[in-house]
Amino acid sequence: MVEGLGYEPKEGKFDGSDTPYLSVRIPGSPWNYDITIFVDTDKKLVSLNSQFALYKGSADGIPQSALLGLLSENADLTFAQFRYTTSTKSFFLVANLRNRDITAIDLRRTIDEIVSGANRTQKFWDPKHWPKPAVDAAAPAKAALDKTEDRKK
Repeated sequence: MVEGLGYEPKEGKFDGSDTPYLSVRIPGSPWNYDITIFVDTDKKLVSLNSQFALYKGSADGIPQSALLGLLSENADLTFAQFRYTTSTKSFFLVANLRNRDITAIDLRRTIDEIVSGANRTQKFWDPKHWPKPAVDAAAPAKAALDKTEDRKK
C-alpha cells in the first residue's frame, strides 16, 4: 500500500526487538522528513511518526513558548499529535490509526498532516528558532567591578 502511494519504503527492525517497520523519506522544503510506519505488537494500531532529533538538552531548556505552541497545534491536528519523549530527548509527531479497514487514502492523509504540521511548526520544535535566554544585565557591570577590585589588591 505504501509503495502504491508512490513512496519507496525501506524496511527495518527496531533496536533490540523483532518489530518490523517501514521508513519513508518525504522530501520537502525546508526539511526532508523521515516517517516510520509500523503495526503494534497487538496488531490493533498502525503507528506513523516523525522524530525531530534536533534538541538533545534537558527538558528544562525548552522554552515555554515552544511547548505551548506545540500543544496549541495539537488542537488543530486531526490524526497526529506532538509528543516529547524524555528517553530520547526528542520531539515527535505521532499518529495512531486503528488497524481496521485502513485505506491508502487514510495513510496519505496522515502522512500529509504530519508533513504540513511539521512545516507549520518548525519555530516550535527547531531550537534555532527558539527565543534566546535573557542576558543578565548586571553581569557586565559585575565583571567590571571585579576587575577593579583585582587591580586594587
